[in-house]
Amino acid sequence: MSQRESPDQTADALASAVFRKTLSETDLILFAGLSGDLHPVHIDEGSDAAREAGGRTIHAVFLIGLMSTAVSRLMQRRGLRTRVSGLRALRFHAAARPGDTVQAAARIAGSGHPGRDGLLEVEISATTDSGTLLAVGVAEIELS
Repeated sequence: MSQRESPDQTADALASAVFRKTLSETDLILFAGLSGDLHPVHIDEGSDAAREAGGRTIHAVFLIGLMSTAVSRLMQRRGLRTRVSGLRALRFHAAARPGDTVQAAARIAGSGHPGRDGLLEVEISATTDSGTLLAVGVAEIELS
């Protein structure tokens, strides 16, 4: 299991963060048990659902957790106490599978200052190391 925060390659280290994780069979099974989502597409390689999907897939909500980790690391780096208030325009484009390495990214959107509603917008995404876009959206962050 490989987990690490990638070094920022830009001068604006306070504007973005990345979290990488190689998804394992254990991750899939433990998450299925913890969440109660035992759909065959996740746990039964021989099921019609898994065959139609090209094999078992990681739960989409697991990807949200990885993107949340990137947001959390970004807010910690900025020295902010925050909480995720909501997710907006979240779209899933492809499925992740055991063995994929996923890069979850968070980047401050716009001016980097809270809007009129007091929320800071953070663009979030998840991609595989091979470049497949898995998910993209916006996290709305409430400053405490």
